[in-house]
Amino acid sequence: MEKRKLILKNGLEFLMFLVGVSITAIAFNLFFVPNNYISYGLTGISVILSHVVEITPVTVLFFGNMFLIGLSIVLLGMDRTSKSIFGALIFTLITYLTEDINTILNVSLENPILSVIASGVLFGVGEGLTFKAGYSSGGTSILALILNEYIKKPIGTIMNALGVAIIIAGGFTFGLENIMYSIIIVCISTYLINKITIGISDSKMFLIYTSKEIEVIDYIMNTFHNGVTKITSKGVYSNKKKNLLMCVVPSDKYTQLLKAIKLIDQNAFVSVSNCYEVYGGTKRNKIPFIYD
Repeated sequence: MEKRKLILKNGLEFLMFLVGVSITAIAFNLFFVPNNYISYGLTGISVILSHVVEITPVTVLFFGNMFLIGLSIVLLGMDRTSKSIFGALIFTLITYLTEDINTILNVSLENPILSVIASGVLFGVGEGLTFKAGYSSGGTSILALILNEYIKKPIGTIMNALGVAIIIAGGFTFGLENIMYSIIIVCISTYLINKITIGISDSKMFLIYTSKEIEVIDYIMNTFHNGVTKITSKGVYSNKKKNLLMCVVPSDKYTQLLKAIKLIDQNAFVSVSNCYEVYGGTKRNKIPFIYD
């Protein structure tokens, strides 16, 4: 049974990856290439080079990925490179197969803002699903791994630096207006990637210090029918032991609970943070197959 669930989980993740890279490839051929939009990564470089030296973007993607994969194998080894090889090859293949999709669908948005929004949304959803499935589409993410090994900077910082350099290069190639459009696309796609990979917060976690512990617990349990956890803690300044109350409630109950705590104890210390995923606990159901 466990083996079957694992196979199904891997199958669902692979399907998510295929859908993700397909959306990214279609967005690239449908909007980025015809309009010279620049995105982070090798896709942005391919648009720039295809304009400068008159070579097809998919050719740049293929040889660029092959070069980066080879460099990664030499410098980082096969084990650390293997996860990037598959994603890079599949993305390049789908980009090649959908290269002429613009002539088939004939999508032409006269309003450039609509075109920019569509580009950002599709690219963000595609990349988000790819990352959520645990894969990557290769490109400069491989270069970021290599640089991380030698300059010891966070991968996210390296990716941002490479992205800024690519967009600036696109500005020199296509003009200032292109930079503005590209920045909007990157902002939209980055926001969606984060929302898809991290999730949308539908719960809030409360950490509460209060002298009216019983009243607060009674309110939470009887009003929301929600569990509360007591955590024994010790204040560094006061050096006194005290219970820290922890509970997770739906986001739409956040304001109600916060106001109630203030009414019960005006001197209560309350810390609230977003919960992007809650598993188990009171009235929490397991998602079958995916997390089992």
